[in-house]
Amino acid sequence: MQHYDYYFQELYDLYHRQNDEIQTLKKQIAEMENTLSSMPGRGMENIEYKFDQLKIENLNGTLHIGLSPENLEDIEDLQTLKQAAGKPIIPASTQRTSTEITNYLHRFGPQIIHDISEKHRYPIDQGYASLILQDIEKQFPARIAYHSEQAKEKGNTDDQAMHQYVMKALKKEIADSIENYVKNQRKGNE
Repeated sequence: MQHYDYYFQELYDLYHRQNDEIQTLKKQIAEMENTLSSMPGRGMENIEYKFDQLKIENLNGTLHIGLSPENLEDIEDLQTLKQAAGKPIIPASTQRTSTEITNYLHRFGPQIIHDISEKHRYPIDQGYASLILQDIEKQFPARIAYHSEQAKEKGNTDDQAMHQYVMKALKKEIADSIENYVKNQRKGNE
């Protein structure tokens, strides 16, 4: 009989130890819930993406002329571009610039793409080059508006000076954006 008394005493002690531990855990959970509920900003406020660490298998989208890693600090200009992209933003005085830059792109764009692809040893077929040029052309209204504002800020207020400034900037952007695009495509395929 003494053997059973010992067994029940051990069982009783184990029950109390576990019950005490459960009560302690309940108090800790309640404290954590109180601490968590009193913390400000329970949601995520800032998410940083590291796109340079991604491996891209298939890339579809828009080639943005005028943007490169060096000038991403001026990203607030992108919001202006997005707002301007949906509106008729080319006044009559800049129609000439629009026509000339479009003609320039049609005339010299394929050769620019060919030369840059040869330089970087990254072949681009004619169909894909055509898509790149169409993508660039779609961005002309917003880019003309942007560079016209830049020209005004730099004091180029007469139509001829503004036209020359915008044409020069757009020609440079076309070549730079194609070059950056080819470089990034080549890096992605290495």
